[in-house]
Amino acid sequence: MSEMEINKSVLSIFLPEGILEFFDIVNLSEEGGIIIIHLDEKAIIPKEYEGLDLQARGFYAARKLQDFPIRGRKVQLSIRRRRWSEKGSDKKVSRNWDLIAKGSRLTAEFAAFFKRTWSIITRLLFRALSFIMVYPLRISIIPIKSI
Repeated sequence: MSEMEINKSVLSIFLPEGILEFFDIVNLSEEGGIIIIHLDEKAIIPKEYEGLDLQARGFYAARKLQDFPIRGRKVQLSIRRRRWSEKGSDKKVSRNWDLIAKGSRLTAEFAAFFKRTWSIITRLLFRALSFIMVYPLRISIIPIKSI
């Protein structure tokens, strides 16, 4: 196993499940304490367009997504989706990705983690507040007897 293959297999542990089936790791950098993993979509024709005669025509601008932290450092995925065009026409197509959680810059997996965690925290806070309202704290001052 080459050094590059070892690096990719180690990184695959930290990346969203299945991402390396469709993306290649092209670079790994660190800027201001943020680990940036650069991914380019592989030149695999999307299944929904297999009947068309497509050519890969470069990439769309990179999208930066926040992912789970690694060893206390923020992680950002810089993802470039492949641009496809049909030979002999102006028709442009691209794969439909469900990588980005709607309305956020987080990966869907990371956003789901936050959603579950926030739900648990709010339920616990609600229960604690309900308990305090039902059983208010009664503080009484007990005089200290001098010896």
